Amino acid sequence: MLFPTTIAGSLPKPEWLAEPNMLWAPWKAKGEELASAKRDATLLAIKLQEDAGVDIVTEGEQARQHFVHGFLERIEGIDFAHKVEMGIRKDRYKAMVPQVVAPLRLKGRVHAFEAQAARAHTARRLKFTLPGPMTIIDTIAEHGARVQDPYELTALVRLSLGRAITQSVFPGNGDLEVVGLDANLERILTQALSAGGGTGLEPGLADTLLRETQAAVSRQERQGLPPVLLVQHPLRSLLSRFLRRSLPQLKVLSYAEVPDTRNVKMTALIGGQA
Repeated sequence: MLFPTTIAGSLPKPEWLAEPNMLWAPWKAKGEELASAKRDATLLAIKLQEDAGVDIVTEGEQARQHFVHGFLERIEGIDFAHKVEMGIRKDRYKAMVPQVVAPLRLKGRVHAFEAQAARAHTARRLKFTLPGPMTIIDTIAEHGARVQDPYELTALVRLSLGRAITQSVFPGNGDLEVVGLDANLERILTQALSAGGGTGLEPGLADTLLRETQAAVSRQERQGLPPVLLVQHPLRSLLSRFLRRSLPQLKVLSYAEVPDTRNVKMTALIGGQA
């Protein structure tokens, strides 16, 4: 098959599940009745795609009230009871959104119910849409003096998404073959981050870091491995922003985002030897 077909991910919900043409539409059922209705809508969405000849089907996001907030319902530290109004997508529209009120931790598997239902009722390839960290922080409000910086909030969200982020780059349970930083270079970067308040790197250090990272990424790609740089958590945001323009294909992960069950194998060390 030259060009497999799919859809973006979401489909309109049936009128018996939620009010149509309404953002954050309330559910029309509760408890077990709602769970059953969500399952039925999920199976209907799959059937509609199969009948249309779609090759890679989705669950249609039928069990989520909102693309992002459906995910956040399974994260501890998000307060849905006291929503506030906030501008979304640089104030393109206003919406009532939940607040971050405590450290973020996953309460359990996200969207497991609908993912299992969808997988059990189709033999076709199945994809499942998930919001990324920047999309999430654009649709939640920060609350309290502890979380005021958008990069810090992104880092907190990424910690909750760590397992999903890792799995998206390294599916399965195999080794994570990644590029790392030499301990001495890591120490220098940490000192530079502390001295500069996260604003940037000294030009000479920046040039060396970029040159060696480009070489390591090229070797990684020649070996057929994902271009991934694994660093200490405080350095992830700075290095991701710094390297993004020159190496858009590079994924920068932090050790704190990698599940304890995954084994890490360094294929190269920037500033040192593998």
